[in-house]
Amino acid sequence: METGPFHLLKKLVQGCREGEVYYALASRDAEDGDLRVFFRSYSLQRGRFARELADAAGADPRNWMALDDRKRDRGPIPVRDDSPRRYSHLLADCLRHDEVVVNLYEGVLAADLPAGIRAILGRQCMEVRSARDRIRDLQSLAKPD
Repeated sequence: METGPFHLLKKLVQGCREGEVYYALASRDAEDGDLRVFFRSYSLQRGRFARELADAAGADPRNWMALDDRKRDRGPIPVRDDSPRRYSHLLADCLRHDEVVVNLYEGVLAADLPAGIRAILGRQCMEVRSARDRIRDLQSLAKPD
């Protein structure tokens, strides 16, 4: 089993790739046009983050950015019902994913890595936290009275 800071970095790259796919699926499944654009922007962001980190680490993108077929081809994001609350369910699922990714960033930031990679990690982590906070805000607005 691999260990060390670059193993953690590889896990983060793969987590960003999963986020890219996850947000693309959320975009596809969202009924609201603005929400589709919102999810799509985060899908593009996570793909960009994965590429930046793999490049900064000098990694072979084919190895570091590959996704398990079960994650890539999982179909629609499971939603509990088809009611108008679907919106809040998509947001809740995205929030759960972002919590996992923030924890990955924090774990990698605690490791001993070169300054250039740490700078990229710090910037990306702030952006993911901002996305997570924005989703929380949208989720609080979507809660029924």
